[in-house]
Amino acid sequence: MKISMDWSRLSSPAFLLAVGNFVLFAAIALAIGGDALNGKVEQGRYFLWGRHQAYLETTRQVYWYSKLHGFSVFLLPPVGLLVQSLSGLHSGVNPVSGDFSVGAEGLLFRGGKLSSPVRELTIASSIQRMLLDVSIVGNDLQWLPSSAAGVTIGISEMSMSGA
Repeated sequence: MKISMDWSRLSSPAFLLAVGNFVLFAAIALAIGGDALNGKVEQGRYFLWGRHQAYLETTRQVYWYSKLHGFSVFLLPPVGLLVQSLSGLHSGVNPVSGDFSVGAEGLLFRGGKLSSPVRELTIASSIQRMLLDVSIVGNDLQWLPSSAAGVTIGISEMSMSGA
């Protein structure tokens, strides 16, 4: 199976800005030992969520810089969808081609803020396209039943329709 890609959209200014911002965020998080997106403030002390899945105490200024820079990664897309559940995975996926069309529900976000719930939505793509369009990977590892794990991912483009 051959996977083709439209490389011209990778050179758009918005895409380059988003990628540059994410790379800068990741590099700074690596340099300071973690990020504040999953950090915490307790009793006036500031903690980053570190690379070794532990909290790392930092200054107030570093914490807020990391927090605001992390939010800027999510502000770049003007409209998005936080998918909270999928339905029809057993029947909406073609195991040969990788194409899928499944039901979803979640929350819309605009300008980096969660805005309104959506239900009875259909999302469609192919597994190959979805993997090529991953734009951000979270550090919120969650263990699932039967020794599986998952993280939040951002996908830059996907077809959706519905209410």
